[in-house]
Amino acid sequence: MKAGTALFEIPDDIAEASRALFEAGYTDGLPIVPPTNARVRAMLAADPRSDLAALGRIPPRLGTVTLQAAAINAVMAGARPDFFPVITAAIEAMLEPTFNLLGVRATTHPCGPVLLVEGPIRHALKMNTRANAMGEGNVARASIGRAIRFILRNVGGALPGTTDMVVAFAHTAR
Repeated sequence: MKAGTALFEIPDDIAEASRALFEAGYTDGLPIVPPTNARVRAMLAADPRSDLAALGRIPPRLGTVTLQAAAINAVMAGARPDFFPVITAAIEAMLEPTFNLLGVRATTHPCGPVLLVEGPIRHALKMNTRANAMGEGNVARASIGRAIRFILRNVGGALPGTTDMVVAFAHTAR
């Protein structure tokens, strides 16, 4: 995930795994699903491309996001394999030059990506589209958004207070 990072052992216990991955700088501090080989393989089965297929380079540190890296982050975020096509489509859309992901990730302006899911897949994934569509209570919406944040953080290097300048600006403005 992070440049130069190798695989490492994490405890089987969810609380211990969550703590270990948070301390290593990979998560937001909330509980995660440990990215075991079986879980990552199940996520990868949702995409016909090679595990090492590159989706692109994620700013600000320009780490290359492979399907495998995306799957690891999606598992940690609690996403199900049927959510994976939305996650990869969102990453590919954010990497389009017209989106200007570097500008979004490096600005001190309080902005961030928003994902709107349209079409039959939103019904298949049971995404809430009416009341509380951007609030709590929907596993697909919550875990897809968290997976995207993990990918931006772990592959792209958007770390709060260092390269994620929105957080740094908000902190210094107090």
